[in-house]
Amino acid sequence: MVKEIKKIVETGKLGKMCNFSYHSGQYLPDWHPWESVNDFYVGNRLTGGAREIVPYELTWLTDVFGFPKEIKGYFRKTGDIGCDIEDSYASTIDYGDSIGTLIVDVMSRYPARNLIINFQNGQIQWKWDEERLTVYNAADGTTTYIKQEKQPHEEGYADMIGEQMYIDEIAAFLAGTKDAKAYPSTVDKDIQVLRLLNSIEDSDGGFDR
Repeated sequence: MVKEIKKIVETGKLGKMCNFSYHSGQYLPDWHPWESVNDFYVGNRLTGGAREIVPYELTWLTDVFGFPKEIKGYFRKTGDIGCDIEDSYASTIDYGDSIGTLIVDVMSRYPARNLIINFQNGQIQWKWDEERLTVYNAADGTTTYIKQEKQPHEEGYADMIGEQMYIDEIAAFLAGTKDAKAYPSTVDKDIQVLRLLNSIEDSDGGFDR
């Protein structure tokens, strides 16, 4: 669906992007239901589950919309999931002539990736569990749907959690060992994304507050 969103944005058929709101929510104990969250990296505050997912989502958001002028936000421990980490991050992203909001949490008892993008001439809605994009074109009043193809699915996880992106990632890594240009990202971009995470935390007193 991310690839489809990027295609639509790049065509410009809906006009200028004005704003977006995106929520990525999961329940951390559901990640590895066979072990405690304290037995792997997600229960460590430095590498906590929510802190990890923020750059995970920002990696594709910056690929679609570019890097912002500024990003600010808040991060908090809001509930009890059996470990001492900040479980929720909320941020506002400033592109100058457009804005976005990003909320990432690992307290969501029902997994969700919900996105609304408003354009000058239309709107995209993505609800992860519906496995499709809804695209409204205000110029002709039409609504179209782009359905997500079924993906390999690991038993024990929620139905909408497909494994294809991990398969693609490994394939891209292997191709990158032979030709660096074959890999879709770079270390430099990863560093830029991590700086955005730091900016969110710094605007709320810093990670080591």
